[in-house]
Amino acid sequence: MTEPDARKLFAEFGVRMAAVVIDVFVALLFMSIVIDPVLGDIGLTDTATQFTVLAILFLYFPAFWVSLLRATPVQFLFGLRVIDKTGEKLGFGRAVLRSIALITLIVTTLTLYKIAANPYFSIVALLGLAALFLAAITPDRQAAHDLLSDSIVVNKIVLKSAEHFDQLKEHLSDSAPDSGRQRRPPITSIFGNLFVLGVPTFLIFFVSQTSTDLDMRQRTNYALEGVTYMQAAVEEAYEYYGRRPINEHELAAPMRAD
Repeated sequence: MTEPDARKLFAEFGVRMAAVVIDVFVALLFMSIVIDPVLGDIGLTDTATQFTVLAILFLYFPAFWVSLLRATPVQFLFGLRVIDKTGEKLGFGRAVLRSIALITLIVTTLTLYKIAANPYFSIVALLGLAALFLAAITPDRQAAHDLLSDSIVVNKIVLKSAEHFDQLKEHLSDSAPDSGRQRRPPITSIFGNLFVLGVPTFLIFFVSQTSTDLDMRQRTNYALEGVTYMQAAVEEAYEYYGRRPINEHELAAPMRAD
């Protein structure tokens, strides 16, 4: 049998990342248009609504992974399929576990927005990014949530071609820890995936830093204006009373008199 090519069997890192981003956007859009109005009509409290929305988001992914599609709508259009290592669709429990892990990684990665405000968030963000980047360097292209749920993401051709399915089985067998033949993507692929992950990461950090700097300047200017105003008000009150004002009412009295 010919040597299995991981580039044909397993989903590319960049494609997976793009599918996840679009999937989250689709899920949130669906909830804002359909779910939120319904919950509002029911009259749930804000806390109950938030928990309901979160639960729906956690169930969005596994509901499709355990279906005949074996993929979310976006993954399906991108030609990706989520299966276990026997080639079967995931069980519901394993799919929910994978969903919880994936969304947790997304949330931790998004703390990158907070780095400019609190550098300690960089640790959380880097851990999330590293867990996702495992899909670029592991033999079976598995990220942390794949490893946790013992799942893999393959290209649709694997399930449509007996030859490619057999290649997948051979690859998984040869990648077993006791086989001594673990195959990893070539170094060029790893650096390419680093670029795919690094560019949006840099852009997110740059936008976050710029936004934080702008917000800090606006806050500083506002504070300086407030200090200048208070100094002028105190001086006016001193001239009015012949002493410094003892409370805010005395501070405002000269201005009302004017």
